[in-house]
Amino acid sequence: MLFRSTEKIRSLNPKVLFVHYDYFMANKETTRDCFQHIPFIIFISHIGGNVLTLIHNGAFDFINFKTATETEIALVLARLKAAISERENRKKISKIYSFIEFNKKHRFKTKNGYSLIPHKDILSVESKGITCLVHLANTKSIAVNSKIGKLADELPEDIFFRISRSIIINIRYISRINTSNGTVTLEYNDIMKNYKIPAKISGSKLLQLSKIDA
Repeated sequence: MLFRSTEKIRSLNPKVLFVHYDYFMANKETTRDCFQHIPFIIFISHIGGNVLTLIHNGAFDFINFKTATETEIALVLARLKAAISERENRKKISKIYSFIEFNKKHRFKTKNGYSLIPHKDILSVESKGITCLVHLANTKSIAVNSKIGKLADELPEDIFFRISRSIIINIRYISRINTSNGTVTLEYNDIMKNYKIPAKISGSKLLQLSKIDA
């Protein structure tokens, strides 16, 4: 029954979850991972609960149905509604910022001056010692007079990720992560590039990064 319950919760991926306090305490180790991705959890019970335990496990609030009045329950739900609205507004602002950042141009120093290249046009950056090659979505590559460490600091971390000492990738173009052979594939239209993932970087970490909204 517990397995079916947690799997159902995972498949629904709810924003809000009401959980009976006794159920959670009896199955804490099994349910904690399932609950950690849910934005708002409200614990309910007919007895008191350990407030510190609830806070530690991400509780938004706690309702004791034995003592709570209708007004108190209404206040909890009103706070919940306001918190959901605030979260949605933050997500909208974040998406607008992300869109602007993705289309923003980065100034690369080249042999003959400077090149302004939009972030969205960059597939990856490859170190060539004291210089780098910027691989573009149109299959071209541009040599720039910068070390990869400097570029890793300058390029926005919500778009670019340094997977090794010599490679920076655009995580928005991750199409596949193969943990069996340790490679990550970038794809843009018909262009595909494969890069080796160092052992110290997990495939799950890259997969998490690749889910950032473009």
